[in-house]
Amino acid sequence: MRLFFIFSILFSFTLLAQHDHDHAHHISYIDGTIIDKEKKSFIQYATIKLINPDNDKVITGTVSNEDGYFKLDDFNPGKYNISIEFIGYETIILLDQLIVPPNLIKNLDEIKLIPNIIEVDEVSIVEEKPFIEEKLDKKVYNVQ
Repeated sequence: MRLFFIFSILFSFTLLAQHDHDHAHHISYIDGTIIDKEKKSFIQYATIKLINPDNDKVITGTVSNEDGYFKLDDFNPGKYNISIEFIGYETIILLDQLIVPPNLIKNLDEIKLIPNIIEVDEVSIVEEKPFIEEKLDKKVYNVQ
């Protein structure tokens, strides 16, 4: 009976420790909304990455939804860089974002991406014919 009582207490502490670990692991997150600075419209499917500033390793990442909203979670507290990028827009990097107790939740509110405009002078498309063409009833030699 005594052994059962000791085993029950140890098992209870194990469950409590596991519960606290899981609870602490899921309460930290970073969220926000990605919008076009000029059009004031939501940017869907922008890539958001949480990066370790010491080695530039990506810790986790996500994409924005149809309303431009994103949520990064499943990471340990610490100091991170956040990269936001989308094709046709300038990349934004938020340096040294501190996520530590008691501030484990960080709302970045609206992040405004600036369109990246690329201008080209002119484009020439030139089609070249093959030197020898095989037709149904003849062979054609193109000389140019």
